[in-house]
Amino acid sequence: MLAVFGFYAATGFFSYRWMQRRMPETLARIGMVRFVVAVALFWTMMAVPVKAFLRLILHVKYVWVTPWFNI
Repeated sequence: MLAVFGFYAATGFFSYRWMQRRMPETLARIGMVRFVVAVALFWTMMAVPVKAFLRLILHVKYVWVTPWFNI
């Protein structure tokens, strides 16, 4: 769980810095809450093809296995 949170935090931080430099007016218009939601949804959407690739090509059944749940 910490690894997933760390991934989202790191990508959100770097995305925020990139948006600050490239599109500050857009970032100011959409606000922080919408930006965080958009980044989380975007990286979750990008994880689906990666998981499909791992499953179909490399035969990885679960990406992250713990005693409590499997992803």
